[in-house]
Amino acid sequence: MKRNKKYYKELPKKNFMNRLKHIVILFLGIGILSADDPPEEFAHNASSQQAFYYFDLVLINEIEVASNDWVGAFNGDVCVGARKWDTSLCGGGKCDVPVLGDDGFGTDGYMQSGDIPTFKIFDASNGEYYDAVITGDITDDEGNIVSGAWSNMGFYNIVLLEVELSIPGCTDPDYCNYDPSATDDDGSCEELDDCGECGGNNSNCLGENYYTELTIGSNEGGFDGIDFNSDIDIAGFQFNIEGNLEITAVHGGAAEDHGFTCTTANNTVLCFSPIGEVIPAGSGRLVGFSWSGDSCGEVCVGEILMADSSGNAVNNNGNACAYYETGDCGGNEGGFDGNDFNRDIDIAGFQFNIEGNLEITAVQGGAA
Repeated sequence: MKRNKKYYKELPKKNFMNRLKHIVILFLGIGILSADDPPEEFAHNASSQQAFYYFDLVLINEIEVASNDWVGAFNGDVCVGARKWDTSLCGGGKCDVPVLGDDGFGTDGYMQSGDIPTFKIFDASNGEYYDAVITGDITDDEGNIVSGAWSNMGFYNIVLLEVELSIPGCTDPDYCNYDPSATDDDGSCEELDDCGECGGNNSNCLGENYYTELTIGSNEGGFDGIDFNSDIDIAGFQFNIEGNLEITAVHGGAAEDHGFTCTTANNTVLCFSPIGEVIPAGSGRLVGFSWSGDSCGEVCVGEILMADSSGNAVNNNGNACAYYETGDCGGNEGGFDGNDFNRDIDIAGFQFNIEGNLEITAVQGGAA
């Protein structure tokens, strides 16, 4: 990343005072080292020969390092100095790294005049060490250090020391898993599915977008099962049968064809596949029944629960009713054609309602 190199001017007065402080402490025989122990790779010995490299900014992926991070200086693979980057403890908030030279006392491999140091950043948050790049007047346009060679008691002012890490992720803000910290798009961008799930396959709300209708099945006017019409595969279902009858067995239909296990108790029917089979979307007979009870009347299917292959509830019609006849219903040859009576008192008038899936269009005949 190119940056404008607009720094490297004469050091301001406070930096001059920092120089003076280093010189005074040096002549007192004390190394300019942090009181904290450096991380393992930044361990080094003290030396009476030192130079000081100041940095305006120290960044990891364009974010300033934390106060418990460290900057270390190296001559090849030998650490020759380090500083904990707590700018609140540095003069004017600007810290330096003391870069130590070889004074012959346990400092073999340390800096010699003309050597060029390199720098690393230790990220305390994850315990990682990163090679850092210098930007400033001591580098060329490609970031190569072309000046700032080490010399004893040298002072160097540098604009920027930074690390640019490759962080894979989704870099497109138009996608639901956009990662603002990612630097390299790894092709992982995802879209919201119809359920609002990032990268989902619509399975978590599949049933909500589909519909199943159950109706009373009949054979020549008689009640013998439940029919279905569904635009989604059915993985299981439950419903109640309401009427003056009792369901004694469940059999046949698409449920049996696809290996469903069905049970019934108190006119509640429950069917599912123990091996994950489904009844494909479509229409037809869902289940057939054996039953006992009134030979005529109204029967309803209600409290319907339908499930898709992901276990999601499927929208349905809730209930359906129908009139059935399987024998003598008190009418004319099995048909409804009026009301009979039995009385032990003379009748002077009467009124009643007729309920059912029919309409009375005329009243005639009989004792009236």
